[in-house]
Amino acid sequence: MKRIVCMILLLLLFLPGCDPQEEVFAEPVDFYYMKADVAYFSAEGVIARETREAEGYRQNYEYLLGLYLQGPENQELKQLFPQYVKLVELEISDRVATVTFNDTFARLTGLDLTIACACLTATVCDMTGVQSVTIQTENRLLDGNKSITMTWENILLLDSNAANLINN
Repeated sequence: MKRIVCMILLLLLFLPGCDPQEEVFAEPVDFYYMKADVAYFSAEGVIARETREAEGYRQNYEYLLGLYLQGPENQELKQLFPQYVKLVELEISDRVATVTFNDTFARLTGLDLTIACACLTATVCDMTGVQSVTIQTENRLLDGNKSITMTWENILLLDSNAANLINN
């Protein structure tokens, strides 16, 4: 009997552990959204990743961005985009993605626009492997600009000078 128990324990050591809380996706895609409970002055306090199943659409970026625009499934994350925002075009050329939305996207201004563009940039860079993302609308300006271009490196939403002022 001891031999059987030892063999079962030995087998259990070699089986991969399964966390019932953690989903395993065949074709994962990461979407980035604003946290519902934002903690400014922290590198991880504003945006967070939500992993979803791409369901055979891993290379269909237009489909995935449409899914992304529907908002997060996780209640700890916040919908960034106004209702009725639609992707008009996604063009990828020379490691640069140009994302064109309908004019409803231009309703975003100020900090809301900045965070939405940062989350969109992180999502598109991660999904497609591009280095930068240019965001524009069909006919309207975005906070006075024709377009906004961001890279993965410049989406860090931490102002270290402001954090130092608060800590002093």
